[in-house]
Amino acid sequence: VLRALVACVQTELGQDPSQDPVWKPMPWGRKGEGVYANGEDFASEQEDPDERSVQIAFFAQGSEPRMEDHKGGSKASLKQNPTQDPALVAKHFLPVSSCRDSADDPISCHYLEIPDHHFRPGGHMPCAGPVQDLVVRLASAIAFARERFDLVPRIYGHASPGAGAAREQEASSRRARAVAAFLAKDEAAWKSLSKDATVEEVQSLLAGFDSLPGWKCDPGPVDGILGPRTRAATQAWQARFNADHDPALVVDGVVGPKTWDAFRIALSDLVGHHLAQPKWKPLDLSASHDGACLACGADHPPTSAKSFRLQSRRGARVDIIFMEKE
Repeated sequence: VLRALVACVQTELGQDPSQDPVWKPMPWGRKGEGVYANGEDFASEQEDPDERSVQIAFFAQGSEPRMEDHKGGSKASLKQNPTQDPALVAKHFLPVSSCRDSADDPISCHYLEIPDHHFRPGGHMPCAGPVQDLVVRLASAIAFARERFDLVPRIYGHASPGAGAAREQEASSRRARAVAAFLAKDEAAWKSLSKDATVEEVQSLLAGFDSLPGWKCDPGPVDGILGPRTRAATQAWQARFNADHDPALVVDGVVGPKTWDAFRIALSDLVGHHLAQPKWKPLDLSASHDGACLACGADHPPTSAKSFRLQSRRGARVDIIFMEKE
């Protein structure tokens, strides 16, 4: 099991999972003793006792919280848990990378990838893979745009090869427009694109939310079958969404344009929480003179984009590119 987990991490880091891992071991704080067993010390009354979690926190050198030894030394816990105080926690954002055409050329752009594992094969809505990773990537793009308002954002969609040029072009266009619709908070465009979404895309989103605390909407296997379990999971998701939003959805297990837009709103809520800005400002995609969304088809597979450090393997990805104004 450990080797399988290590292989997954290697793949995410762009390393060969068939080889020994080469990342540097994490140095734990307090001379290697910075592992705290907190029991239920910081649990709230609303938390499900069956839920378990582990927090990885990074502290400035010398500022690690002190530990409190309990009877027999069987448990060492934090006297105070700083991760419970939002004012002390800095959210994690992915770095937006810089790209050079060659070692001698100036920086031509900054980019952030929405990798292929966030899209179903043949699909176009950003829905698959770990939902927290998707949220971090979308929030990182918004945070970077907020800091670098002097740059123009563009959304490049890509497709995996093998479907034919016309279909590859259309698929890459839809992926780019779906990500753009989310970042720009374009409800109409998002709803329009969702009309062609597949059952697998719905199941992937439900499974992603089911992995979050408080969302119990497991659709079962992502098999593309709209059966009773998927409908029940959809009803559970709709009911959970209604608990935080008004006007409410009809809890009917049907995923139409309103429920798809609710998916967008729920993802937007998660992004806002990560940004510590619930009503985050939409990305302005109007400054690009030749259109903010560009469909690349399968012309630029991950292996050809050597200047980019990409995680995608299939090619069906979206690149968010920030370029200087012309």
